[in-house]
Amino acid sequence: MTINVGGEHLTIPAGSSDTAYLSKIIEVEEGDILQPDAATRVYHLTKRDDIDVDPTTVKEVTISSANTDLKQELVGSGDGGSGSKTTELDVKNNLRAEASDIDEALIELGALGAKTPTSLTLAFEFLNTGNLTFGSVTAKNLEIQLPDFLMFEKGEVEEGNKLILNNEELKNAQKVLHVIGYQFGGKAGEGEIPDKNRTITINGLVTMQGQVVTSGINGSGSLTMTLDVTLEEMTANSVTGVIQPEIKAETTNIELNDLPDFLKDEETRMDITNPVILLRAENQLETPVEVDAVLTPMKGNAQIDGKEVKVGSG
Repeated sequence: MTINVGGEHLTIPAGSSDTAYLSKIIEVEEGDILQPDAATRVYHLTKRDDIDVDPTTVKEVTISSANTDLKQELVGSGDGGSGSKTTELDVKNNLRAEASDIDEALIELGALGAKTPTSLTLAFEFLNTGNLTFGSVTAKNLEIQLPDFLMFEKGEVEEGNKLILNNEELKNAQKVLHVIGYQFGGKAGEGEIPDKNRTITINGLVTMQGQVVTSGINGSGSLTMTLDVTLEEMTANSVTGVIQPEIKAETTNIELNDLPDFLKDEETRMDITNPVILLRAENQLETPVEVDAVLTPMKGNAQIDGKEVKVGSG
């Protein structure tokens, strides 16, 4: 025996003293929008859909290679003679690199990092003229100051990006340092801002101060020492700064359809408790994402006024 309640759509079995749960009245199939919780027997309206938005990516930044040299005459053509000579050094030159085709999403660059370090090579070269010969060139508290925006592997340079050479032979000497990134500023407003061509130019001074002692001088002529500084190209795959990707999300419609017949009546009213909205974003930037959205309920293609729900600032 059955009892019809509220019309033809809801039929209740009768003739039993057992507790009658709605699951015996409402038949739902797996995948239907209306599903009961197995533990609480509370019914849920659940619907999932994707927001139509193209994946957003930020291109890597490549900083060009750079080269500069610092020259100092150690023995002049008028010096002549033999023996040794101590020369005071105070020379400098500019090291210039450039990053171009920077992604539009990178508004300001505070720091750039690379998984694979790039090399900065310091090579001493000597040019002698006439019949002048020499035995050795030794550094005496020779301080080489490298640009402060370079980040080196731990322990390779002194604090402040200084390299100090003392009692080291410079003839045919070469030293390779490892650059792990660039540091322009510690907070917004201190970084490098790309120009209208999406390019930044990085300039820094390399200085060399101290003494070198040239020994075993013989004959006449001149001797010039050159410090050649070569910075290899770097591809940065991590960025700190102001990053604003352009994300274009289309309005998404989630339809609560496929309802049981007894819920479709115009006179039916539902009390909905604890509505939950889950928004999930796949994010590989390892930085927080703030989502702003407006949820607008519709019925029969007409907006239900005053029932909008704002997420974030909306």
